[in-house]
Amino acid sequence: MSVVLKKTSKNRTGFTSSTRLITKSFDLGDPALMKSFSQCNVSYKTDGTGISPIVVAYKIDNNATWKSFKSDATNAYSAKNNKLVRTNNIVKTASFKFAKRSVGRKVKVKLYYNATGASSTTVNDFELIDISFTYRPLNRN
Repeated sequence: MSVVLKKTSKNRTGFTSSTRLITKSFDLGDPALMKSFSQCNVSYKTDGTGISPIVVAYKIDNNATWKSFKSDATNAYSAKNNKLVRTNNIVKTASFKFAKRSVGRKVKVKLYYNATGASSTTVNDFELIDISFTYRPLNRN
């Protein structure tokens, strides 16, 4: 899966304060099976260096509110407050941890703009390459 934000077929656009990128609900092959989610990996590239204003959040089973991931301190591209780090136009993967007891049948991810704490408020040439999940199926009778 690769997503490039474009205004037209010829012109790319930056990730602005009004940009919201929400994925479909991922059931991971079996919509009836309960899963315990532990990690989300977001592969992407963007311009420059420093912390970007792009925040990553999630919903399990279409709950009413978006929840914050826990940033993975061992991964240099998942900054504090769930923000993505700029990659200087090189594809990198940020890792985020779900809250404990994140259990459900499907998960949805949202990328949105929040300039608080960002090193720069503009994001040009953002490209989302892939989103993957680490989970464990639960057997419940």
